[in-house]
Amino acid sequence: MKFVKWNSLLKMTLTLSLVLGLGLMAGCGDDDDPTTPPGGGDITGGTITWTLDGTPMDFSEGASATNMGDVDERIVGGTGSGTGQVILITFPKATGTYTITSGSAGNTGISIANGSDVWGCVAGSIILDTSTDTHLVGSFIGTFEDMNANTVLVTNGAFDVPLNLVQ
Repeated sequence: MKFVKWNSLLKMTLTLSLVLGLGLMAGCGDDDDPTTPPGGGDITGGTITWTLDGTPMDFSEGASATNMGDVDERIVGGTGSGTGQVILITFPKATGTYTITSGSAGNTGISIANGSDVWGCVAGSIILDTSTDTHLVGSFIGTFEDMNANTVLVTNGAFDVPLNLVQ
């Protein structure tokens, strides 16, 4: 069971690298507007906040979302002000409530990195309230576990982010 969970976490981490890379490439070139990546959307101005074991977190620097082409998946990502602070939330395109369990596979999950600490959600939910071609709004909550089976609780999770449609 641990292999499946960490395999999913690795997939999500690699996906985040791809998403952040696409965002950086969107700003390359002399004539590009760095806030309007290919496919439309605005890569600035999003917010992702939550409480991690009682400590408020705000990863709104660079908070945005990406739709990976024709795949039925939205990926919300944000970075914190500290080194190595990243959150990645994946879920289907349609609005609704998505349940996460330790055996969740496919396109629903949450992972958080804070420096060398990395957690994957083992029990929780993502609620997508608004899903348009340019904007996502939702919330999340869950119990997260690291590779040593230490757990942390995430509450009050919320995201309100612009969406970049990757073609």
